[in-house]
Amino acid sequence: MNGTTLPEIAEVLGHKTLAMVERYSHLAEQQTAEVVARMNERFLAWLAASPRGSEVEVRIMREVLR
Repeated sequence: MNGTTLPEIAEVLGHKTLAMVERYSHLAEQQTAEVVARMNERFLAWLAASPRGSEVEVRIMREVLR
């Protein structure tokens, strides 16, 4: 998808629903892994910044999310 969002693709192709776009879009395994890694990093950054996010919790979550 090269950084293009599904709603953008739907607009360009004239699809009325995201379901139609999703029918034809398939993420490569590597791309899926990269998306998950970015989500994990954002979650860990949020956890570290939260008042309840101790360094120990962040380290544990890093190990769990690997």
